[in-house]
Amino acid sequence: MLGLPGGLPILGSVMQAMGHRLAVVPHVAGGMNGIRFNQLPQREIAGPERLLKENQDVLTIWGRRNSINVMKVLWVCDEMRLPYRQIDAGMQYGIVNTPEYGAMNPNRRVPTIDDDGFILSESNTIVRYLAAKHGREDLLPSGLRERANVERWMDWASFSIALAMTPLFWQLIRTPADKRDPKVIETNAAESERCMRIIDEQLAVHGYLAGPGFSLADVPAAAFVHRWLKLPIEHPELPNLDDYYQRMLQRPAYRQHVALELS
Repeated sequence: MLGLPGGLPILGSVMQAMGHRLAVVPHVAGGMNGIRFNQLPQREIAGPERLLKENQDVLTIWGRRNSINVMKVLWVCDEMRLPYRQIDAGMQYGIVNTPEYGAMNPNRRVPTIDDDGFILSESNTIVRYLAAKHGREDLLPSGLRERANVERWMDWASFSIALAMTPLFWQLIRTPADKRDPKVIETNAAESERCMRIIDEQLAVHGYLAGPGFSLADVPAAAFVHRWLKLPIEHPELPNLDDYYQRMLQRPAYRQHVALELS
């Protein structure tokens, strides 16, 4: 764990400040006070210091579960069956503006991870790091060209799709109806559709974005696909994309972390 002057770990500092008492549970579906655990052994209720001492090597993920970037990390962790604890942070949960969080992530966004003292932010970087660390070449190939192909689709989705989908999502889901800007909605709906057509065309060739099998290339794009399909806008017929979405829904971790009600 990253420490502060005086030796108090950041996680313990924030949790103590918030008065948390935690129960370690075996699956992420449970949890208390915005802190959830996945694939950890059942134990009695413990205070933060004991919890940290017993599970200090468990991956910690900071970020609210309705953040699309946090969704990506949680999804990949469950695809890889990695044990972790997830702590709600950002927006209504706060924490990101505390000095402790700023010491981990000066950008004060989510997600941030603590992997046994290694602090890392930026969701695409996080999932690439985890896949490489655990030798998941099915998700992130080691071959230079194969890996670059996966990474280009990840980065394309996180820039090209996000530039349109983020304002569109905020306008339609997080902005009161009387304060929405029709021009912003129209412009970004058109650009989002253009990106979805690119995905549809690529899927017609390979089945997945980077080839015949699921990889990290699909993670950012498939997260946006769910949001796009659930937004209250017109959707053209894109049969390859629709089939792709149905295949994503067959993945339990996608259903649990990505295919959620928009909020």
